[in-house]
Amino acid sequence: MCRYWTVIFCLFPMIVFAEPAIDLGDYLFNLKSFNQAVTEYKRFLFFHPDGPKSSEVIYQIGLAYRSDQLWGQAIQSMNSAFQRTNDSEFRSKIQLDLAVTYLASNQPDLALPKLINVLSQPRSSQLYRRTLFLKGITEIYLFNWEGARSTFKTYFGDTSRFDQVDRIISQALKSPKKSVSFTKILSTILPGSGQIYAGNWTDGFNALVLNGLLGYTSFSAAKSGNYRDASFLTLFLWMRYYLGNRDNAGKIAYQINRNQDLAFSKLILEKLQATWNEE
Repeated sequence: MCRYWTVIFCLFPMIVFAEPAIDLGDYLFNLKSFNQAVTEYKRFLFFHPDGPKSSEVIYQIGLAYRSDQLWGQAIQSMNSAFQRTNDSEFRSKIQLDLAVTYLASNQPDLALPKLINVLSQPRSSQLYRRTLFLKGITEIYLFNWEGARSTFKTYFGDTSRFDQVDRIISQALKSPKKSVSFTKILSTILPGSGQIYAGNWTDGFNALVLNGLLGYTSFSAAKSGNYRDASFLTLFLWMRYYLGNRDNAGKIAYQINRNQDLAFSKLILEKLQATWNEE
């Protein structure tokens, strides 16, 4: 008889705390108490690590982590939930939320493959449109203007909304860019000229003056026969600033191009936000 009571006492926590743990976790999640919600979800998994609801609970844990901006833990949980389920619709939903998490954590290059994979699988029309829209957003973050144009053409069709977005994309495609390689070549030939070409006159003038002074000082030391000082100035000071000037010119050109792309991205996203609110 004692043995039966022992079995009952062992099973009692599983009976009492299993389903209520999910309900309490959902309740806390809705209250935005995400850390406490995770605790309750993990309580359920402790008793049912391989239960039929385990993938859904792990997925909820991933959403809770994402809400707390714990990107790494959110991605790990969602990947685990993906591996545990064979439901194609649920797997697509998980991949979609993974893509959103990658975007939120500034990893659009990792979000795009997830979205492409969802689009290649059987899915509901609602999930398809949401995925397509997010794919366009991801391509904007990656400055893939032609890709974004094609995606939003499919999403909006021949409508005035697409035309509004396409006008900004056309401006982004036609906007002149500074050549990073040409900038470096200019600064190699004449220190500072690459920065001036890129539009940063202050850095260009400083690089020209500093490299000119160091070069003149090194030449003067060598001309007077002080080869040790000339070698030191040339190898450890002038060459350092000369090479640094070239690399800095390339970084300036890259940043100018990036800032320009970011400005166009912001315009497109604002237009899409207005469109989304209208729908």
